[in-house]
Amino acid sequence: MRCLPALLIFALPCAASALGDRHDFNLNFRSRLAALDVAENDGHAASSRIRANIQSQWANNLTSTFELDYVASALKDEHSDGVRFNGKPVIPDAPGVDLNQAFFSFNIAGADTQVGRQTLSWDEERFIGHIAVWQNEQSFDALSLRYTSLNNFIFNYHYIANTHRIFGIDAGPALRSTDLNFAAEGGKRPLARRGRHRHNTHAIQLAYEGFDYHKFSWFFLDIENKTATRLSSATAGFRYQFNIKHGSWRYHTKLLYALQDQDDHTKKLDYHHLTLGTGYGEISLFAQYERLDGDGIAAFTASLATGHEHQGWADLFLTTPSQGIEDYSLRLLWRHSPWKLDIRYHRFYAVIDDAFNQNNHGDEIDFDISYQIDKQQNFSLRYARFMPNNSNNSALPEVQRVFATYSLRFNF
Repeated sequence: MRCLPALLIFALPCAASALGDRHDFNLNFRSRLAALDVAENDGHAASSRIRANIQSQWANNLTSTFELDYVASALKDEHSDGVRFNGKPVIPDAPGVDLNQAFFSFNIAGADTQVGRQTLSWDEERFIGHIAVWQNEQSFDALSLRYTSLNNFIFNYHYIANTHRIFGIDAGPALRSTDLNFAAEGGKRPLARRGRHRHNTHAIQLAYEGFDYHKFSWFFLDIENKTATRLSSATAGFRYQFNIKHGSWRYHTKLLYALQDQDDHTKKLDYHHLTLGTGYGEISLFAQYERLDGDGIAAFTASLATGHEHQGWADLFLTTPSQGIEDYSLRLLWRHSPWKLDIRYHRFYAVIDDAFNQNNHGDEIDFDISYQIDKQQNFSLRYARFMPNNSNNSALPEVQRVFATYSLRFNF
């Protein structure tokens, strides 16, 4: 029975071929070796994902997308996977079958519309993303509308009924009796670790792209998380981006600001982001500042974001500390086909000092090197190391994380 999902995925190309030319099918394999060391507690994992995707055109104004994932994993005694916990560090590539996407697309009065399970992504995914780094992505049961006007305004609206999170369908309300946390949690899975969250969430984004080098957008995100109510919030914000190329030189600026209201907290919390960058030829250099507010009781949240892509790949600050977090970082990016090298350095501070008037959390160094073997194949190696500031007796652990990932894609 465990082989049935994989056999079904391999049978889909035949089904797509039988349906005719109006159906495009692709198959994607991704295998990964992962290692994670948290305060000298080390974990190891091996996983593989098979993804089948069929895009069909049923009429001139009606298409559909169907995407099914099957994840298998090994070395289960050497890591926790977010569904089961055994005292080892969490590497959340949980095994199982997942219906990642299943939606219809059509046009209503000039607005592109998608209805069903789908992945969503806003810009750099700081507020909404699909967390593609893990084998099991985040997807949404949603209604999406996109309207592009003749005067360069773009309007996006999403109504979200459910989020299907990276832990998968096996991460239900109950823990297994063999789980290390079964007794401590009373047999119930913590809300933050559940694979599905029920929502009544509205997301609105209005962008203007009428200038050659400037892009402006405004957004409002009203998150009502019915499963984990503490993650509910209302956030309004603004994003500005500037890009220009002069000869072989490139210049880049990005600015974001957001203000958040949380239902169970009276003080409004804000978010700041500034990136300055320049590039010449194959090399680009960026300096970045990011601040998520905190007052010692609550902190700014981004519960639908792709957190792994922000504030370091060691994932120490996926949940913002109540003291808030400031991240000063530098990034060096080098591209020379088929190679790509991405090096990042972070220094983290708390927004408010702790009881000992200390606010320096520590430093992190990250690098990612990828090699595009050909149009269908890619190999990448990612490393992250967080080093806590021991001079202030930091409670944060030293963390090292390594990914080695190979992917292969077929189109039929």
